[in-house]
Amino acid sequence: MNINNLSQSADNALRSVTNDIRSMEQINDADDGYLYFSLNSGGERYYRFDSNSETFQVCKSDCVENGNPVSENFGVLAKNVNVDQSSFVITR
Repeated sequence: MNINNLSQSADNALRSVTNDIRSMEQINDADDGYLYFSLNSGGERYYRFDSNSETFQVCKSDCVENGNPVSENFGVLAKNVNVDQSSFVITR
C-alpha cells in the first residue's frame, strides 16, 4: 500500500470518528482499544483497534451481544494500523 492510500485511509477514519463524536449523546464504555457510545439520533457506534488484522474498525448496529463485540458486524476503516502504538485517550 502506498503512502497516498495510507493517508487517505487515515483521513477517512478520522473523519468518521469526528462526525460520530459530534453526534454523541454519551459514552457507554471505553478503554484504550475501543470506544462504544450512543448517538443523539438513537443509534450507536463502536470503534476498535483489532490487533489480529492490524486494522481500525467501526460497527454501526448490533455491535454488542451479551456484553461482547459481534465481530462480523465490524467494518474496516483503516488497514496496516500499528495497534501497539494506537489508543483512544479519554479525558474527563
